[in-house]
Amino acid sequence: ITIKDHHSDKRNEFVAQMEKLEAVMEFYHTSGSFDFLAKVRFSDIKSFRDFLVNDVASIYNISDIESQIVLEEIKYSTKIIL
Repeated sequence: ITIKDHHSDKRNEFVAQMEKLEAVMEFYHTSGSFDFLAKVRFSDIKSFRDFLVNDVASIYNISDIESQIVLEEIKYSTKIIL
C-alpha cells in the first residue's frame, strides 16, 4: 500500500484505520516502492475482493494498492536463529 500524505498525523490516521480491520493479520511499515505491507487470509477470491473494495479502498490517504496472491506456501517458519 502506498499513501498520498506522509505527514505524521495523516500517516497515523491511516495506520489506525488499518489496525481496526479484523482481516489484517500482519501490518508493516516498509521501505522501498511501497509504504506498507498488510498480510491477510481469505478462503476465496470474492472475500478478498470484497475486503479490498469495501474496507481498504474506503480508507482515506491511500494512493495505490498492489496485491499479491500466494499460490502455494513452500516454506514457513517462525524460528529465529541467534
